[in-house]
Amino acid sequence: MDQTTGHARMNSFEGKVMSSIVFYTNRKTGAVTAYRSEAHWDPEKGYSVPKRTYLGIVDPVTKEIIPSRGKRGRPKKAEEQRAGEKECREKFEKAMEEVDSLRERVRVLETEKQLLLSRQTEIMRMMQGIQRQIQALTESDVWTVPGK
Repeated sequence: MDQTTGHARMNSFEGKVMSSIVFYTNRKTGAVTAYRSEAHWDPEKGYSVPKRTYLGIVDPVTKEIIPSRGKRGRPKKAEEQRAGEKECREKFEKAMEEVDSLRERVRVLETEKQLLLSRQTEIMRMMQGIQRQIQALTESDVWTVPGK
C-alpha cells in the first residue's frame, strides 16, 4: 500500500518500458501525424507517464509514415542563412537573365530606330523633291488656260 494515498500500487510495471505508435489527426488540416509513445513509470507520481517522440506524417494514400528529417524545432540560424542565400542567389540569377534579355531587346530596338531614322531622312528628301516639282509646275505656263 502507498503510504501517502492509502491505495495499492501496481509495482509490476516498474522498470519496464512499453512502446506503441500513436496517431493524431489535425482537425483543421486533416494531417495525421505519428508519434512513438513510451510509457515510463514515475515513482513520485505513482503512475506511468508517456514520453512521445515525433516520427513523421502519415501518407493519406499509402498509409505509410513519412519520416521527419530527424531534427527538432526550427532550423538553426546557419541553415536558415544558407537556405536564404540559395534562394537569394536563385532570384539574383533569374534577375540577371531578365536584365540580359532586356539588354538584347534594347539593342534590337536601337538598331530598328537607326533604320527608321535613315528611312525618315530618305522620305523627307523625296517629299522635298516632290514639293519642288509641284511648285515648278504651278509656276510654269503649262497649267495656264489658252486664250485667257
